[in-house]
Amino acid sequence: MQGNQFRITIALLVMSVLSLTVSCSKQPSLTQDEQLFHAILEGDQGGLEQICSSMAPSDLSSDFGELDQRTPLVVAVESQNVTGIGLLLDHGADPMVSSPSRMFFTGEHALPIVVCARYGYGAEVVVLAQDPSSARYSASDRERVLAELKSHQSVDDYASTHDQLVQVGFIR
Repeated sequence: MQGNQFRITIALLVMSVLSLTVSCSKQPSLTQDEQLFHAILEGDQGGLEQICSSMAPSDLSSDFGELDQRTPLVVAVESQNVTGIGLLLDHGADPMVSSPSRMFFTGEHALPIVVCARYGYGAEVVVLAQDPSSARYSASDRERVLAELKSHQSVDDYASTHDQLVQVGFIR
C-alpha cells in the first residue's frame, strides 16, 4: 500500500511542476528596460552584460520611465553594484545625466557620482571618477562630491577615498 501512495505522491508532484512550467511560459516577457532594471538590482552581471550589449548608449543613460524615474547608473549606485556601474559605463551610459535618487526626498536630481558620495560609497565614486567622461565634471561638481563624502564617511574612509581620487586625477 505504501508503494502506491509513494507513486501517487510522485505523480502529483510531477503534475504540479508541469503545471507551474506551463503557467510561467504564458507570462508576458519582460521589456528590455525591465530586464536591465532587474539585472542591475539582482547583481546579474552576465545578464547585465548581455542586455547592455544590445542597447544603445542613449538608452543606458535615460530613466526607466514608468518603471522607475532613476537612470540605470543611479539604480546601480543605490544597489552598490560596482561591477554594474563599470559595465554601464563601458557600454556608454553617460555619468553626466542627472537623475532623481531615493536619497533626495525633495525630488532633486543629481549626478550619479554625487548620489554615491551622499551615500558615502567610496568605491563607487572612484569607479565613476576613473571614467574618461570625468573630465567634464565642473569644479563645483568635484567640490560637492568631496563635501558629501566628508559628511558621509568616517575620517579614515574619507582619507582613503580622497587619496584614490587624487591618484585617478579627479582631484587636481
